[in-house]
Amino acid sequence: MRKKIRPPRPADEKARRKNPSPRQAGVWQGRILLFLESGDPRLLDKETYKVYCRIRESGVRFKGPVPLPVTHPAPESEQGWTELHRRLFMVSVPTEEFIPILEKLPLSHTVKASFKVEEAGSYVL
Repeated sequence: MRKKIRPPRPADEKARRKNPSPRQAGVWQGRILLFLESGDPRLLDKETYKVYCRIRESGVRFKGPVPLPVTHPAPESEQGWTELHRRLFMVSVPTEEFIPILEKLPLSHTVKASFKVEEAGSYVL
């Protein structure tokens, strides 16, 4: 059996797989953490999928959604504890066009979104 010899990959393809430089990424050189939280896990998953599609269409590099542990903030009544379900998106190389997308996220009234901006060099990927 003969081994297939493949031609070398073009330099453009190798460069495309690397992280873009800060100049290519725009003025942002940090990372944005997007947290979604809700008491209803099914509704949260539906809204998370919508956010995932919007972020993917914007063309930025991101990781997520990452399900975070369920928390119990405070007892609601005698029936039991309220649960808070959370999802996390990590946008590693945001662009200028990405910020308006974050501002106009169409979320249900029971899903809360919060953002955290981290400066470059203060985190490890």
